[in-house]
Amino acid sequence: VLLYRDCVGNVDSTLRVLVGSYWKYWLLTALRLDSKILPDYLMADMTRDPQLASVPVRKGVVWAVTCLWLGRMQKTHELTKKENSHFFNAVLRYEELCKYREKIVLKVLEDLGIVCEDKNVKDKIKAVFGVNSQAGHTLAGRWGTASDSWVGDWEKGVISTILTHANMYVNRPDFLLTGTITEIEAQQ
Repeated sequence: VLLYRDCVGNVDSTLRVLVGSYWKYWLLTALRLDSKILPDYLMADMTRDPQLASVPVRKGVVWAVTCLWLGRMQKTHELTKKENSHFFNAVLRYEELCKYREKIVLKVLEDLGIVCEDKNVKDKIKAVFGVNSQAGHTLAGRWGTASDSWVGDWEKGVISTILTHANMYVNRPDFLLTGTITEIEAQQ
């Protein structure tokens, strides 16, 4: 099973984990110190790729996280496009998982050939989504609401420039991989 996020959601989540505070992120970015958030070896490795290094944007954390997402998505796209290949039994995006929850889990089970005979299965799946999986961890409860995205117009502009300049098959922040489960309500 492959679960992935769109680029904007991936950048937002990664910034939150790496930095922890929006104001710290804002200050580091304004002072152009945000490239120091990531390890030097990672930044050095990424700047060796001429296709990514030549993108006309500042080489900060948004650039790095977007380039990492792009590389993963491009490789995953190649895996899903191979002729007669069923590398993944089910492919879904985090966004649909959050939207359809029980229905998408049931669809994944169906795609995997798992028959669930429990009459209360939807209630049990719903209960899982009601649990904070990070409870007791330092990351728990730090994020605010889903509408409190740290990714604004500037970050979206950087993302768009990278995807356009890289000129790869994955060319949009909301790119859908082949076989992604998207139409749940019509199927359930």
